[in-house]
Amino acid sequence: MAAAVMAAAGCAGKTAAPTAPAAVTDPAPSARAKLVRWELQGKLGVRTNDIGGAASLLWRRDGARHHIELFGPFGSNRMVIKQDKHSAALRDGANQTWRAKTARELLFQSAGWHVPFEELTRWVVGLPAGGEGEGGGENKTRDAAGNLSMLREAGWTVRYLAWDDARNEFNLALPRTVYLSASPLVTAGLVHEKSGRPVERLEVRLALRQWRRLAGELTLAAP
Repeated sequence: MAAAVMAAAGCAGKTAAPTAPAAVTDPAPSARAKLVRWELQGKLGVRTNDIGGAASLLWRRDGARHHIELFGPFGSNRMVIKQDKHSAALRDGANQTWRAKTARELLFQSAGWHVPFEELTRWVVGLPAGGEGEGGGENKTRDAAGNLSMLREAGWTVRYLAWDDARNEFNLALPRTVYLSASPLVTAGLVHEKSGRPVERLEVRLALRQWRRLAGELTLAAP
């Protein structure tokens, strides 16, 4: 009897091995990947070393075609960037025209601000730039709803500080506040166009107020 009691007590004292928490996955990666025609409005801020600037942002995308407008001090009242898969052109507030291969190059040449527009095309909708399977799980974390909260990719750390509540025309949760900080992989060799100083600190912040479907086809006449 004593042996039986001790055996029963031994069984009762054992606890089940803890199970690993289930991985949190994006509930709508394929739906976000299909977002290639959109219009967003908000504010774009950039800080290079101790020099910062901000501008109101209007960004229209139609596949590989982009129309980006910056208003305010950062954009010298109004700056227009147009890009397709072949090249990009920029017209600044003084009606000067700049041409390069990408919008990122144009903004850096004309105003000294480095913004990774190519990667942002996907980051801004809450997806890794290299695709949902890129980068490994250790390079991204998600919140309880499955939305990205942090992503490390292409030399940048991308933090999603706020998401909307899906009350938009796409019926999807989309980023509301996005903060980017560049690693030395990005800043190495960069020199600020205006100050002439090497770039040691580079941060980009997006505050997005409105997401809409793109109305009609985006045409890219020269700016």
